[in-house]
Amino acid sequence: MKKLQLIAWLILTLAFGTLPATAQEKIPDWENPAMFNQNKEKPRTFLIPFRSVDEALSQDKKQSVFYKSLNGMWKFNWVRKPADRPVDFYKPDYDVSAWDEISVPSNWEIQGYGIPIYVNHQYEFADYKAPVSDEIEFVDDIYPANPGNVPDDYNPVGSYRRTFTVPESWDGRQVFIQFGAVKSAFYLWINGEKVGYSQGSKTPAEWDITEYLQEGENVLAAEVFRWSDGSYLECQDFWRISGIERDVFIYSSPEVRIRDFFATTDLDAAYKNANLQLEVDLKNHTDRLRSGNYQVAFQLYDENQELVTEESQDANINRKKELQLSFSEEILNPKKWTAETPNLYTLVIILKNEDGETVETVSHRIGFREIEINNTLFTVNGVPVLIKGVNRHEHNQYTGHVISEEQMIQEIKLMKQHNINAVRNSHYPAHERFYELCDEYGLYVTDEANIESHGMYYGDHSLAKKPEWTAAHVDRMMRMVERTKNHPSVVVWSMGNEAGDGVVFTAGYKAIKERDPSRPIHYERAIMDDNTDIFCPQYPGVSTLKNYASERRPKTMIASEYSHAMGNSNGNLVDLWEVIYREGNDQLQGGYIWDWIDQALVKTDENGTEFWAYGGDYGEGMPSDENFVCNGIISADLTLHPAMQEVKYVYQYVRFEEVQNGYKIFNFHDFIDLSDYEISWTVSGNGEKMYAGVLENFNIEPQSSRIINPPYPNFTPEPGVEYFIDFSVKLKDDKPFRPAGFEVAQDQFEFEMYVQEKTETPEYDALQLTENGNMLEVTGINFTIQFDKNAGTLASYEINGMELLQKGPQVNFWRPPNDNDKGSNMVGRLGIWREVTNKVAPSSVESSQPEPGKVIIATHFNHEKVSSAQTVNYTITGNGNISINTKLAVGNDELPDLPRFGLKWELPVNFDNLEYFGRGPHENYVDRNRSAFVGNYSGKVADQYFKYVRPQENGYKTETRWFELRNENGLGIRVSGKPLVGFSALHNPIEDFDMIDGNDYRHTNDIVKKDGVFVNCDLKMMGVAGDNSWGARPYPQYAVPAKDYEFEFTIQPVF
Repeated sequence: MKKLQLIAWLILTLAFGTLPATAQEKIPDWENPAMFNQNKEKPRTFLIPFRSVDEALSQDKKQSVFYKSLNGMWKFNWVRKPADRPVDFYKPDYDVSAWDEISVPSNWEIQGYGIPIYVNHQYEFADYKAPVSDEIEFVDDIYPANPGNVPDDYNPVGSYRRTFTVPESWDGRQVFIQFGAVKSAFYLWINGEKVGYSQGSKTPAEWDITEYLQEGENVLAAEVFRWSDGSYLECQDFWRISGIERDVFIYSSPEVRIRDFFATTDLDAAYKNANLQLEVDLKNHTDRLRSGNYQVAFQLYDENQELVTEESQDANINRKKELQLSFSEEILNPKKWTAETPNLYTLVIILKNEDGETVETVSHRIGFREIEINNTLFTVNGVPVLIKGVNRHEHNQYTGHVISEEQMIQEIKLMKQHNINAVRNSHYPAHERFYELCDEYGLYVTDEANIESHGMYYGDHSLAKKPEWTAAHVDRMMRMVERTKNHPSVVVWSMGNEAGDGVVFTAGYKAIKERDPSRPIHYERAIMDDNTDIFCPQYPGVSTLKNYASERRPKTMIASEYSHAMGNSNGNLVDLWEVIYREGNDQLQGGYIWDWIDQALVKTDENGTEFWAYGGDYGEGMPSDENFVCNGIISADLTLHPAMQEVKYVYQYVRFEEVQNGYKIFNFHDFIDLSDYEISWTVSGNGEKMYAGVLENFNIEPQSSRIINPPYPNFTPEPGVEYFIDFSVKLKDDKPFRPAGFEVAQDQFEFEMYVQEKTETPEYDALQLTENGNMLEVTGINFTIQFDKNAGTLASYEINGMELLQKGPQVNFWRPPNDNDKGSNMVGRLGIWREVTNKVAPSSVESSQPEPGKVIIATHFNHEKVSSAQTVNYTITGNGNISINTKLAVGNDELPDLPRFGLKWELPVNFDNLEYFGRGPHENYVDRNRSAFVGNYSGKVADQYFKYVRPQENGYKTETRWFELRNENGLGIRVSGKPLVGFSALHNPIEDFDMIDGNDYRHTNDIVKKDGVFVNCDLKMMGVAGDNSWGARPYPQYAVPAKDYEFEFTIQPVF
């Protein structure tokens, strides 16, 4: 039945994908949108034959005796343009002995051949801002005039050669070759005979090469074009690099073989029992199709490899080229697959000949689950689920688009540890192994077709509106569907990204639905129209979410991209999820953070130092969108960004709320209760633990809540002590990637019982105030403080002969722009405050000694550029303490927001032992600090720096009560807020992280440790923002509007 339903797609493919050469002789294949397949096998599920059921159950496909990898070193030749390629290299007698060797898989640009290019919207070969060839013409100076055309004068071609032998045990069998991914188009020859041609760089290209083989050594040749008409559909926001990117292998099958299968699991109305429906496609390769008849059986095994059910049918394939068999079996109450409960069964399909001999066995793990749109909601097994997702590109800092299984596992480990339950493959299908791992460990996957034509945008020029591009689009969609249709983790099909909408996607939507009606379709550019089942906008903010939730909509919302994680970002993430979690907002079903990993590449500078490179760091005159390729919540080396802790917090499944009669605990799991978790609580005062306990025999069903009252004793608050209760949720037993005791959720609440300390006026030892020219000197017992009247700040702070300062406090309104600041033109909007900071000079300095043990130095500043005035008062007391009070009086109502309001100073480099009481331990900002709990933390100053790909603001801590910086002997200073400050302490000044203008792109190797500890201490700094990186600013509640401010802190020596 489904074969009949696919007639439309097949007609498109036959009509446009395999036109005879005579119809295309004027257009090279690589510039013909109608030519994308020659002689390729139909797409199918990833299967490798085994000899027996026992071997098939091993699931280690690469260990099959019918599998042989061709990965390794291949002979390689690279040229800059097609006219220079060695056209006869495919002939076996062509001498390639002098050629270089290249690793397969690899991207040739990463191996030193050609130039890696990064652009976002535009085509790298047709970027109107920086064209690489004069051959490309543009309409309206933006749109390529002839989509499909690529440059002839600059289109690198890689010619690959290697030899291989076929195992003798494969005699009499069909032999196939598969290229997992090749960018962007290539021809294949075996022993000098042309086998075929392929486009579509992120799905497998497979050919039957049986008739091309010879005994002994065979010569394989592949000719890869960097750009083709297919590149017009591959305008994704990633490195534009080329080559054979995934595995190459050969495998063999019997002459009658299992070509493909499709297993679906339809659950009953109660989502208890299942109807396993299985379609098995056979292919007959025998001479004149005289194969005799066969039998097909399937067996289903549970996780213990115990047989659950089996069934067989006769396969009357004799004299038939193909045959499809259908099975249907009721499975009573199977264990269900979800991301929370990734229960898998192994399906084994067995092909036997007329003599009852097993000729082929294949296997695949499947899961019983039902994906539906119920009452507009996206549901799994009848339950609406929240998508706590990330967008994932395949990226490795050393190998580009070539990803190892070890890295895939490490990525999934980090996702599971941080409560991420979903991945959108952006914007192309992933390596086959990734789906198997998502099946096993439990991640919902939106599988996305390798389609993005962003450079044509969405109007009249969009390829989505051009019928002649239909077949190429639909082919990519269906090759994705056919390959991963049996993976339970794949819950949504995406037709692509940022490619406009029109007749092309209408055809694609229809083709996918006819083949697989069991999954919804996601396509962002369809917005609320018919070509998507889910409203999947990009970068909604709080107001958008609230508006969408204000009335019942025809589609549920799952944001395809949100919280743009470029650099120091992901501000107001909690604000977004507070709307999503709000009761009644069931049509807000989460989304996918953009994105998962910084796509930086490792490069080495002239000193041999490795650094992270981004767009524009390779070649001269190449198009570039600079560091816009680095948007991850993990770094290119898989180091967690500090923002990942906020992601873990907002995504956590156990949530807490303070209510009138205690604390409400919510179980936001969709399918599991809390019996596997231990929930503990701790009461602390000023960071010191007072009481603690565990909730005994405690459990909550999924999507339910309970109110609890931790049984701590009543106590009388002490003056000056802040009291908090912390909750922690930990695993009782080991789970994949999370050992027993692993913390999955936490929260903190402050007791409203603070008692102010009584203020007493102590008697201080007498001070001596002297003035010598422009220098004021205050001397006390064992300390001397000097003040430079010209500079308007402290010049020296000496305790027992030890200098505590290298530079005194200076007025500071500026913070180094993060990537969101750059995108919102912070330098242009707020740059006046940097000018003020850089040109601060006192208008007057006054000193007084109102009592023997107190000296006051008042410094006045006239900030003429902003028509404002500021005072900084230093009160020095006989115990060596310095209290600093600063007031800003704004004299202009039209001033822009302040980036920050604070002071900065410098300590000796060895004062590098940090301890503080405030929010931590990770970097946090006013709009990204809910995961950073108030406590006592300590560490080295060097560890406070976070290495963002483009150096920028970093290392900050909010709501700090006090912080200390000490040297190796324990001598140092304590800074105490009155009441709270924000601070950073780094081995580099803010100038090292600054961005002078929009073209100031620095790199990690520019940050070299300086001879000092550079301290910033603020009343407030604006948030980092995060809704997007091209205009979004911090929300108003996280901004620092230009108005009058005052704050105070004390510096005291500590020993």
